[in-house]
Amino acid sequence: MEFKPSIFIGSSKEGLFVAKLVQAGLANLAECTLWSNAFDIGKSNFDNLISQIAFYDYAILVATGDDVVTSRKKSIKGARDNVLFEFGLFAGGLGRSRVFYILESGTKIPSDFLGLTLPFIPPQGADDHETKVRSVVADIRSHIISKEKTFDLGFLPSTALAYGYFINFVERTVERLLDDKADGKAFTLASGEVFTIKDLKFTILLPNDLDDNMFKKVKAKRLKEGWKHVKVDPKEVRDYDFSIDVSKVKIGEKLVMPYFLEDGIHTLTVTYLGKEQVKCSMGTFNCLKFNPTIIPGKIFKKNSKLYLWITDDNNRIPVKAHVEVIVGSLSMDLTAAKGLKYPLNPVKK
Repeated sequence: MEFKPSIFIGSSKEGLFVAKLVQAGLANLAECTLWSNAFDIGKSNFDNLISQIAFYDYAILVATGDDVVTSRKKSIKGARDNVLFEFGLFAGGLGRSRVFYILESGTKIPSDFLGLTLPFIPPQGADDHETKVRSVVADIRSHIISKEKTFDLGFLPSTALAYGYFINFVERTVERLLDDKADGKAFTLASGEVFTIKDLKFTILLPNDLDDNMFKKVKAKRLKEGWKHVKVDPKEVRDYDFSIDVSKVKIGEKLVMPYFLEDGIHTLTVTYLGKEQVKCSMGTFNCLKFNPTIIPGKIFKKNSKLYLWITDDNNRIPVKAHVEVIVGSLSMDLTAAKGLKYPLNPVKK
């Protein structure tokens, strides 16, 4: 492999010896980071884990039997809760095929793991302990080598964000700038200076970390290096659609969608609330009802609710919205519509 993948190795304090054996066995294949060296001071373990996921290609969790678990009146050795939690966290972030759960023999297997092929190792102190650990590491090594030779495009949240960022921003902006260069378009800076594009270099800054103050860091870099602000009208850009298959979505189901707003990528959660007949200025319509999340602040209260009704037809246009604000509530409804592709048919006027 031309580059080394990065691997997070987690364990309990008692299992750190095994984690170090795993690290040693993969040292010439990957950049391995033990949990004991991965966390930043000043952050909770949860915040550390969340911020770390994006930096790793694989994760290996060593589950040694450090606790005694009593389940249905039977006592058995169990792994630490944090090790099991980290497995779930990384499996959700990286994909199940990139996360390994090494389990000490005689340790309770979570019921949700039944049916999974798990690598087992004997307890520490057993005569063949290190030999078995090396054998498990060799199997993981073979899996990673095979995985790295395969192009694996999984639309995890990070992949979808990157793809959307390229298609909806980078590609459109560069196309527009190249057109503006060819047309000799004149740009005016805030200082009044006018210029045309003679040469074009598009630079994307990649952060070294995922710090909460990323936008402030970029702003500071912009001021320090004297960047000039120019507005670019992206080529043929318009508001893009969110597609929801309401034939399959269940009432109460939450739909998570990324969107870009001012200072970066945000996450919008929309809850589907079912179908309703809604009256507006143009009549009564069969509608789909949604509850998008809103950010509390100067306008919205902490527990404010936003409801949006969209026609249950091929037009899928909003006919009514209602939102709670600090001083009361606001309602908006459809008063006119033209240029629709399909007829707008109210149930009754």
